[in-house]
Amino acid sequence: MEDRVTLIKEFVVILPQNNMEKFGERLKLSIFGEYCPPNSLRGYQLKELLTKSHAYKPKIIIQKGVEVILD
Repeated sequence: MEDRVTLIKEFVVILPQNNMEKFGERLKLSIFGEYCPPNSLRGYQLKELLTKSHAYKPKIIIQKGVEVILD
């Protein structure tokens, strides 16, 4: 099945929304289905990141089983 799906594995912060975020911070998909910065319990839902595309952009996707890094 992994070769037939596309998923967003990681987002990057391009416009911090609060004082806990930093420009360039990576938000990785956790086993709980949230996007979290390294060593943090702070998590974001996919819908929130997609609706705030001015502040967050996809950085790594998996498409048909292949990891793709976006610029």
